[in-house]
Amino acid sequence: MGTPDHLALKPRLARLLLALGPALFAVAAPAAAQQPDSAPAQQPDSAPAPVPRGLRSIFLTPMYHDELPPPVRTLRAIQINWKGLEMATADVTLTRDEAWQLALEVVARLRAGISFDELSRNHSSLPNRHLGGVLGSFAQGMLGPKIDGFLFGAELDAVSEPLETPRGWLVLQRVGSYAAARTLLVSGNTPESLQRCLDLAARVRAGEDFARLCREHSADDLTRARDGALAIFERGPSDQLLKAAAFNLPIGGLSQPIETPLGWHLVQRVPVDSLDPALAEPVWVRARAILIAQKVVPLGAPSAERSSERALEIAMKLQERVLGGEDMAELAREYCDDFGGRERAGDLGWIHRRHPNKLHFLDSLYTAMPGELLEPFETSAGWVLMRREL
Repeated sequence: MGTPDHLALKPRLARLLLALGPALFAVAAPAAAQQPDSAPAQQPDSAPAPVPRGLRSIFLTPMYHDELPPPVRTLRAIQINWKGLEMATADVTLTRDEAWQLALEVVARLRAGISFDELSRNHSSLPNRHLGGVLGSFAQGMLGPKIDGFLFGAELDAVSEPLETPRGWLVLQRVGSYAAARTLLVSGNTPESLQRCLDLAARVRAGEDFARLCREHSADDLTRARDGALAIFERGPSDQLLKAAAFNLPIGGLSQPIETPLGWHLVQRVPVDSLDPALAEPVWVRARAILIAQKVVPLGAPSAERSSERALEIAMKLQERVLGGEDMAELAREYCDDFGGRERAGDLGWIHRRHPNKLHFLDSLYTAMPGELLEPFETSAGWVLMRREL
């Protein structure tokens, strides 16, 4: 059964994940000292323990049901292709042996302090290689066991040995996940506004307090009222402009002027604990959902003979009952057709905005308010009634 557009991943992230393909989910790591022709053949990972039915879902996997969202860690990658690999472009001329040697060289150069950005631009085949190859921030269990094992076992800035994937050799580095920033805006895109921004930057570098200058000079009413405090960012695969600048700065560092349609911005990176935690980028929501399946999905009775029209009718009736004050959790225990949904009362747990295995329609939860019940949503599996819990 094909996946309709409204169930697709976000286009930008989808392109990135497709470029990695099985690299995220099934990776074998040869011993560092071996040549590729003598490296052990890929062995399948040992069979995972069965997932309790209540923790299964057709919407996303894995799920996180603790009181608070799980911690995340962030990685970036350099992928080196060889000729003949699936998705390798016509300009790839390296043999598998040559790609292996280059991957070892990349590891050595990274560990010697050579810029990851430079090596990514020059050698990586990932589509975001010019943005430093950041794959994003992930909770434990979101990625394949080999990558997950490196990410959650490595120290900050550690570099992996080359990992063999169906798309090439993958070299990973664990990087910091969070950056907090203040910003000052000089409105307008004129040479005069740029000069004013440069003058303010010079005053900061001469020792004046950036927060005070934001309060006195920034044209952004929102951040000016909180001494320039902008956000606590979580690192993602396509960070740009102010967010990218924050991650590229050391603590206390000040950016060069950054132009946007609003004017010229200065960004200063500050310690995460110096800003209000409420300014953390909203990347997690918690939700409850009831799937009323239709007959195109073989989930078994009673959905086996249920038409889409009948599924919608049931979903609309359930919406009325929830709005009328009935407990959505209890209704989910009676009606939900999602795998395990009845056992967990429809609770989907915490959902990360960039969860690589979630269906796209869950993105609508991020524009809802906590406690908001959404209209029934049609999917290829049936009709879904969702409520954002937190």
